[in-house]
Amino acid sequence: MMLMLILLLLLLLLLLLLLLLLLLLLLTMVSYSTVEQVDRRNPGAFRWWFVTLVGNTLFIIMHLAAYPGNANPGLYYFLIFGINMPWTLACVRWLLTLGGSRGLPS
Repeated sequence: MMLMLILLLLLLLLLLLLLLLLLLLLLTMVSYSTVEQVDRRNPGAFRWWFVTLVGNTLFIIMHLAAYPGNANPGLYYFLIFGINMPWTLACVRWLLTLGGSRGLPS
């Protein structure tokens, strides 16, 4: 049971990373047809996203190890879908700095 939950969590994280890599690949293939070529990508958008993803994953693994018979899927889903998923969408938005917008908040 616990092993299946850990494998499911790792699979979800892997799928999320693959989706992010696919999105970044598609973004690099987009060419802007403006006279002035400006790099509109902000590489600092994902600065702390990976740290939070690793922290949440380690917290879930430590929680499963500390309480082997009391898995709490609601907490795990909140960490993944309540914290990491919205932050991922915000980082994708901050990655693209559109004309007239500031992009990543300082």
